[in-house]
Amino acid sequence: MSSCTHKHGEHFNPQAYDIVDYLDGKMPVFAEFVVPGASHGEMERATEAWKSAREQWLNEWKSYFPAGVQRHCHHCGQQIRYVAVAQHTGGEFVAFGVVCAERIGMNPDQYRVKHIKDVAARRNNTRRLGSRFGSFMVEHPELDEAFTWHQENGQPNDFINDIYLRAVKYAKLSEKQIAAVIKAVERDRTRAERLAAMKAKDADLDDLEGGRREFHAEVLSIKEAYSDFGPVTKLLLKLDTGNKIYGNCPQALRDTLKRGQIVKLKATIKVSDKDSKFGFFSRAIDLTG
Repeated sequence: MSSCTHKHGEHFNPQAYDIVDYLDGKMPVFAEFVVPGASHGEMERATEAWKSAREQWLNEWKSYFPAGVQRHCHHCGQQIRYVAVAQHTGGEFVAFGVVCAERIGMNPDQYRVKHIKDVAARRNNTRRLGSRFGSFMVEHPELDEAFTWHQENGQPNDFINDIYLRAVKYAKLSEKQIAAVIKAVERDRTRAERLAAMKAKDADLDDLEGGRREFHAEVLSIKEAYSDFGPVTKLLLKLDTGNKIYGNCPQALRDTLKRGQIVKLKATIKVSDKDSKFGFFSRAIDLTG
């Protein structure tokens, strides 16, 4: 059994790693490519597809690990099948198994066991170029593109995963199912593009300045909430600098404030510990006049 290095072993820092891919240590099996009762020609095509899939599977591993498939976790040394490929800040690629990734406290948004298995299953199945599923995907390019985008960019989605597995198993979907998947992926794509644009815009912002001060801001959202002291109105504001801050609405504005309105406040701003461009305001006084 391979042993772990000190850097990736017991005393390593989880924040020094970013998950970059998910791989399955199981080699493609020939039986998965053969349709029951296949003709001689279909058997030949299935054989070629299987050989191609094996080569692709191995190349995927070698793109991160020149030695090939990693059968043991680089953190604990135990034998593994499903692998989260992580890149260390030093540039080195390492393989984490399911148990270790949960135990060491890897960022749950980066590492989800179900997501790993979903990605691995989709990747394995899309290699079956000689199968009925492969033919079905060729006949429905928009659906194929939607599944591919979801595999590469989407978040875990039980609905899309279920429809995908049905397509793999039966090589057939209803027109309503196909349309629903395409619509769901398009919705996810639009949301992802919007978030990416927002992140790109926020990346150009200067760090938020904290402290007690006066400022003008646009009201982006108004939300009613409840605290130990009763109902409160929460505001998300955008400053002239583009930075956003969140906090309680001054009592004087609670009944008249509207989204899009420009207000002038005096408040104490605290910069977020997680995002230097975002913060929270408190003890707000209305100076709008």
